[in-house]
Amino acid sequence: MKKNIALFFGGIVLFVFIFITSIAWSKIFYGESKKGEEVSVLNIEYSSNGSIDTTQDAPMDNPSGDMVPYTFTVSNTSNKDSHYQLLIEEDPVSNKVGYRQEDLLKRSQLEYELKMNGKVIHKGELSSIKKNVLDERIIQGKQKNSYELTIWVHSDVNPGEWENKFYHYQVKTKVIGA
Repeated sequence: MKKNIALFFGGIVLFVFIFITSIAWSKIFYGESKKGEEVSVLNIEYSSNGSIDTTQDAPMDNPSGDMVPYTFTVSNTSNKDSHYQLLIEEDPVSNKVGYRQEDLLKRSQLEYELKMNGKVIHKGELSSIKKNVLDERIIQGKQKNSYELTIWVHSDVNPGEWENKFYHYQVKTKVIGA
């Protein structure tokens, strides 16, 4: 009889131990969100389109002052810092607007310059960009970064390979962590 009572109480203690351990484990690994906790929020605002029309832009060594850059601003609207990437992606070409795949420039024919807050931070061949990442950085809370992206046909492209061709792109942000 004493063995049965000891087994019964031992089972209850084991059950309580497993129950408390599982609750603690779930709080540690899954966390519990606190009410009112601030989440980092990034906004991207565009002020111009991202496209090149080579019926107007000839190959050149460096962008000239008359080229209009693709401008946009990344702003962190919260008080927390946030880690983000800027990604460049080709826009899908639509036959409805009259573009064909043969009318597109290749990244190997293009160079780029990326400025942040008025200073050049990246420059080179567009084809050298890995995984479409133009820039990666941490932005502080309530901070804004103003970007200017200029893309042009570089001077090594032979005549006949760039005339009447286009390159359409867009820049997106990807939040890595808050």
